[in-house]
Amino acid sequence: MTEKIIHAEVISLTESNERRKMVHAQLSDCPYISWEFLDAVDGRKLMSDPPEYSRKRAKRLMGWTLTDGEIGCFLSHRLAWRKCLLKDTMILILEDDFLIKPILPAALEFAVDNISAWDVLRLQAIHDHGSRAIITHNGDFDMVQNIGDPFGCTAYLVKPAAANILLKQSRQFYEPVDNYLENEEMHGLRMVAVKPYPVDITHLDSTITGRESRSSVRGFQQFKRSFFRMLNRVATGEKKP
Repeated sequence: MTEKIIHAEVISLTESNERRKMVHAQLSDCPYISWEFLDAVDGRKLMSDPPEYSRKRAKRLMGWTLTDGEIGCFLSHRLAWRKCLLKDTMILILEDDFLIKPILPAALEFAVDNISAWDVLRLQAIHDHGSRAIITHNGDFDMVQNIGDPFGCTAYLVKPAAANILLKQSRQFYEPVDNYLENEEMHGLRMVAVKPYPVDITHLDSTITGRESRSSVRGFQQFKRSFFRMLNRVATGEKKP
């Protein structure tokens, strides 16, 4: 078990009482984690688009706009990155639907032992598309570069320097926060993952709704989106939106 006590910020809506009870129940059994709730931004209560969110770029580069929940989720993670800067230490960021596996202490120890190999370290994913490369490994875990976007940001480690870059590069965002974390061409950070993942999700009803209703972008709209993505790459140096 890791001897280092790692601080966690748990992103949670203030009225999510059942989720908060589950958080207490799990983390009370984790003496290697100090933690506190970070009151999430409820996107449903926003009266207008926040200045950080570009609806126009979302429509042009993604083909659809973010839901209120996705906007609130991104703003909440930005608050967590600020907390990382204030504390000036590596922190664990959790969303309140996490499910800790027994292997988490060993995975955190592996992460700390190889801290120079990553800037942001994914501990959970919704989909597993395989790995492009193994960066380092021991007998129990691999530290890998994922293929594609495994989606989800329920659990990850971040360093202060990386948090600072994430904040700067998301002063105007247009994509969901989990997409942004995997968008290395945007922020230039080493976003890698520990496998097997030591954290899962509880599969409770999501507080982010609307994704499932999105239809595929086809025809002229698909052509237009590709055109604007090309312009965006030229203007920003990104390889992908």
